[in-house]
Amino acid sequence: MRETIRIGLLGLALIGGTSLVAGVLTAPPVVLADAIDDQIKELTSLAKKGKDGEEGPVIAKMNELGDNPDKRITKMFASLCKNKRTKIASLAMKKGAKRKDGGVLKTLKSIVKNKKVAKNDPDRLIAALEAIGMYEDKSTLDALADVIKKHLPTNAMYSVP
Repeated sequence: MRETIRIGLLGLALIGGTSLVAGVLTAPPVVLADAIDDQIKELTSLAKKGKDGEEGPVIAKMNELGDNPDKRITKMFASLCKNKRTKIASLAMKKGAKRKDGGVLKTLKSIVKNKKVAKNDPDRLIAALEAIGMYEDKSTLDALADVIKKHLPTNAMYSVP
């Protein structure tokens, strides 16, 4: 009878320990998800504020989050590709392109096809072209061919040395 009670108590201890361990193992992803959401909100808020030349905190935060494979961060990079500040948009294009995400590719194609970008912000166009090159995707060839036909012969800034 005492052995049965000992086994029963041991079983309860094991079950209790297992649930404690399970509770500890499942808690951090929820906390981590909240932390990622908070970081994304902070980064997008910083990216909207500020002026040209004040990109340092945003770029540092983008580099901090850049290696995290979370889909929400990829989505954030896709939206930052359209940021009004060229340095932020260029880094977002590069970070997003490394993830080979279709949403980022769609945004990059729209930037390359936009005629006003080439005229008003050539650095943004160059960053988009470099990012598209990371995809090695046949669907980008039409957009790249159009850029070559329109700009390479007339604008030395787009020529490759």
